[in-house]
Amino acid sequence: MISNEQLMERFQRNDEAAYVELVNRLKKPLLNFIFSIVGNREDSEDILQDVFLKLYTKKEMYKPIATVSTWLYTIAKNQCFTHLRWKKIRVHIPLVNKNEDGEKTFDIPDESEKHAGKLVERWQNILLKLQLIPIDFRTVLILRDFQELSYEEISLILNTPIGTIRSRLNRGRIRLAQMIKNTNGGNIK
Repeated sequence: MISNEQLMERFQRNDEAAYVELVNRLKKPLLNFIFSIVGNREDSEDILQDVFLKLYTKKEMYKPIATVSTWLYTIAKNQCFTHLRWKKIRVHIPLVNKNEDGEKTFDIPDESEKHAGKLVERWQNILLKLQLIPIDFRTVLILRDFQELSYEEISLILNTPIGTIRSRLNRGRIRLAQMIKNTNGGNIK
């Protein structure tokens, strides 16, 4: 299988199919990362489009010092922070989905609705608490624990020393655990 870096090299030589393949490979993890920061699906999709537009228009700026995904996560992070500053909004995670009639819905299979409902509730509780953590800690938590990036990749994306990344991750995990514990009387829901 051809690497992202090889695809980028082909795209830099004007191979449009390589661009399409890069987008297909990276859109889901990037969208999840963006959504974790801004908390709004429509805004996340807009930001993702901006990231891929920058990829397309600034392809010559990529240098193989870092991986393509690290480069794109850096662009995504910057776009998210710019969006949050521009909007000056409070970051949030929607607790429910609504269908066209305005009814609250969850996409949970019938056969496991009770168990799945508890899992969804626990996950939503974690996401809500995550949004209350300072952005520096939250970003590191998302990149490491949700996106499973290495410390080196996170350091490159955030332009921050690895020691600081480790510290923020530790402090962020402690804050998140305390918030969840305090809300649930010691039980993680």
